[in-house]
Amino acid sequence: MENKLLNTENELRAIKTFSAPGQLTIPELIYEKVIEVAEQKAIVASRVNIVEPKGLLKVLANMSTTPAKIADELTNAELQALIKNLDYKSTNITQARLLSAIESSKQYMENGISDEFREYLKQELANDLLLGIEDYMFNTHKLGTYGEILIQNIFTYNSENANRKIEDIAEITSASATSLSYTNLEEAYDKFANHSGNLSEDAVWVVENIKMLSSIKDDSGQSVLKRENRVPYSVGSVFGIPVFKTAKFTTGQKAGAVLMNPKKAYLTVVKKEANFVHAKPDTYTGLNGSDVFIGDVYVGGSVVNPRAIVILKTA
Repeated sequence: MENKLLNTENELRAIKTFSAPGQLTIPELIYEKVIEVAEQKAIVASRVNIVEPKGLLKVLANMSTTPAKIADELTNAELQALIKNLDYKSTNITQARLLSAIESSKQYMENGISDEFREYLKQELANDLLLGIEDYMFNTHKLGTYGEILIQNIFTYNSENANRKIEDIAEITSASATSLSYTNLEEAYDKFANHSGNLSEDAVWVVENIKMLSSIKDDSGQSVLKRENRVPYSVGSVFGIPVFKTAKFTTGQKAGAVLMNPKKAYLTVVKKEANFVHAKPDTYTGLNGSDVFIGDVYVGGSVVNPRAIVILKTA
């Protein structure tokens, strides 16, 4: 068995060939590692609902809050009323290729890659791919060539075309251009708690600048950000809800913080055929004495329940 390279549509990927002509093995799958890292819930993107797509994914959201009713026998009046109150809206999610790469010293390759080192690389690439999803969720607007959703940005969601959103996300604007107030947090919490199921263990605050929350005092003069008994990977909690830091919010949106339930609010599709490959050696890697490993996966993401998100903005 020897290592060779396969050129498919101008993309070079490492493969292994066997003695029998034409027999190949496909690159290692990284999908399971992405899911494994996601289950650690280390970052916000890992806390969303992650599913494997089957072609174009249509997501239905029932925006109705109509309760069930007792119906009298031999009458369908109540049933007709319930049917009229159903309020289903849908959004389509398509996928884009998300790519990450790691450069490694050739010293690790002298006698082939050890299983431990390979697992380490897959872990790092899986984490990078999830960070990439999070970057698009909060920082980079990404639509396809024909205007379809690829990875939807929470902050630009309200300005989307009508066919790309369900309804507007609630926004609360501070009187200050540089900070949020305790009253803003209370209002956001009340709006968030209005919708059943939002205040589950999956609820989180998301900030780019921790001081947006750590500088706020409650009515007794105490900091609203509590750092004791922290949920793993969080920076503390506000009103008992863990606070997570993300790298960057979308420029120009004046976003201070987000209160959301990622599991209810956002859906990410991750194609199972995610690859872990050893890239073709070239002049750069030859002079550098290095090897490059690539993780690529087709993903899509969309807000599927805007009522599970409240955005806090500065003036």
